[in-house]
Amino acid sequence: FKDNFGFTPQVNFDTYIAQSVLYPGAKRTLGYLSSMYCDWHCYWKDDARDWNNLKDFKGLFTYNCRDTCATFEIAQIQKKELRKEGLMNQFLDRMKYGKHVFNMMWRGVIRDPTRTKKMIGEIKEALDERKEIVSTKVGHEINIKSPKQVSDFLYKDLGCKKPKVKKDPVDKDAGPTGKEAITQLELWYPEHENVLTAIAEYKTLSSLVNGFLKAKLDSDKKLRSFWGATGTETFRLTSKKNAFDRGGNLLNLTGSGMSHAGRKVPNVRKCIIPPEGHTFFDMDLVGADLQVVAWEANDADLKEKLRAGIDLHIENAKDIFGVSVITEELRKIGKVFVHLSNYGGKARICASSCGLTIHEAEKAQARWFQAHPGIKKWHEETFASLQRTRSVSNKFGFRRLFFERIDNTMLKESLGWIGQSTVAIVASKIHMMIDEIVLKAETLVQMYDSVAGTYPTELENEILPKLYKASQIVVPYEDPLIIPMGLKTSTESWGDVKKRAWPDICNENLS
Repeated sequence: FKDNFGFTPQVNFDTYIAQSVLYPGAKRTLGYLSSMYCDWHCYWKDDARDWNNLKDFKGLFTYNCRDTCATFEIAQIQKKELRKEGLMNQFLDRMKYGKHVFNMMWRGVIRDPTRTKKMIGEIKEALDERKEIVSTKVGHEINIKSPKQVSDFLYKDLGCKKPKVKKDPVDKDAGPTGKEAITQLELWYPEHENVLTAIAEYKTLSSLVNGFLKAKLDSDKKLRSFWGATGTETFRLTSKKNAFDRGGNLLNLTGSGMSHAGRKVPNVRKCIIPPEGHTFFDMDLVGADLQVVAWEANDADLKEKLRAGIDLHIENAKDIFGVSVITEELRKIGKVFVHLSNYGGKARICASSCGLTIHEAEKAQARWFQAHPGIKKWHEETFASLQRTRSVSNKFGFRRLFFERIDNTMLKESLGWIGQSTVAIVASKIHMMIDEIVLKAETLVQMYDSVAGTYPTELENEILPKLYKASQIVVPYEDPLIIPMGLKTSTESWGDVKKRAWPDICNENLS
């Protein structure tokens, strides 16, 4: 409607969003919702799959009528369910956010053609480097885009055990070759880590070419991608091609830096530039996951250190390894170890991920929970909630129901959902606040824990205090939490943003 007729229909009730709030993680398609909520259900969603070529107008009209009737009936029942479960306010919050996400989607981003052409060359060099690593290991050249060839290499040539993953491989006789499988193999076979990460990096980088660098632009030369306001069970956004087969996934655009295997990663974000006379800003929540854990566990020591701005990864490494001097390598290991332990990872997983023996990981984990018993208590209380109600909640009142067998895997999922959903909702509320109080700034990209956009450079002194104010979202714990927000800006591109301090005026009374 917006593209063809120039106006946006005001949606009163969205069954997709309602299902996302009622049952995060469950299917949300109309056919599934009909089977779940409608008194009379007969699957009809394949009747007009090829609607573009459907010449039977009556058939198409009937199909759309069935869609409409089913949607209306589903909505009436969902409204009752939302009120019954005390989730109506959460639903209205996500409905409101959907409008902000739509506006961001409609604004689009500017993909600079000169930078894009140069980046395609950089990506090609990076792909050749990864391909050479794999070919050297195999002894001959293979097509990394071919699941069959990669599967043969992993499970026949290397002799790896096939991991169980949610998505089955295309060929039932072949082993899985997706991201989840590669990640699991890296844990099982650290001796093959270099070639496994090269395969994973090749797939990530190659997806950037067609998914972003060669994605179709609109007539005004802007790139407009689809953004999903309740894309995942943790309320993170999703991004992909839009309804007109233009745009692409803006969530996987790599920034500057090195991969964890030590190889250079092309900074694809440099292709997105601000309009002339504007500055690109990128605001990111600082230590968001660890902040949520500290407040969930009500850990006074962690909270005090976080509020003081101490480098907590160094302090945590001291607790884990029982030493007073921490090298950069130990800091990195400690960061991964703490994150895994906080979210229910057992010693064996921590050992595989951090290059430790299981005995070393067990001792380190014992030290960690001894220093921070509140975290272990949070785990126990969460597991008790799972056993009692098959559900967990975050402090914004959103809940996640589980229908699978309650075990340690379910505990890890639950702990992860609490942390990730809390951070995602904080980021979405910051996004909404920016749109509402910083009228001359425009949000263009919203990641898991960051919000990015542009503002007129000449108005920077006026806008930065308002951006700071917009970031002060309170997570309603008994001891209220405001996750600190970092700031990066650049007049060149999103990929060129540099860290900077908030102006002194931002720390004054902003009421």
